[in-house]
Amino acid sequence: MLALFDAPRSHGSLTFAAKAAGYQASSQASLHSIAHQLGSDPKVEAAVAEISRQYLVTLGPRAVRAMRKVLDNDKHKDFGRVLGLIMDRVSPVQSTALVKVEGEVTVSSADTARVMERIEELSTRFMVALPSPKVIEHEAAE
Repeated sequence: MLALFDAPRSHGSLTFAAKAAGYQASSQASLHSIAHQLGSDPKVEAAVAEISRQYLVTLGPRAVRAMRKVLDNDKHKDFGRVLGLIMDRVSPVQSTALVKVEGEVTVSSADTARVMERIEELSTRFMVALPSPKVIEHEAAE
């Protein structure tokens, strides 16, 4: 797994890592196929993600030192970019959008009757028992 992070920056890093892990094949094409299968294995993907997070955490102090070095020189070509990056993390820009939706929904008793008929039809077709109608103010609900 760690060999994947030490692989040369060219095509074939998965093959390089598979070979370093001890996988053997009769040909380079077979090894490439094995490497491809390993690279798409969810367990391998999870392990790569975990190791990547660990590397990023340990690189944090180095990144902070490099950013501080850029910020100490306001003539540096990347001064504005680093300053913006830090400000976005320290005090992120927030935007608010107000969306107003207006409309009216009207349901006629005929629509309700059609829906109820369809529910009964489907419950009969799929043999689902419907609960008894609720009683509202001592009258059967329609």
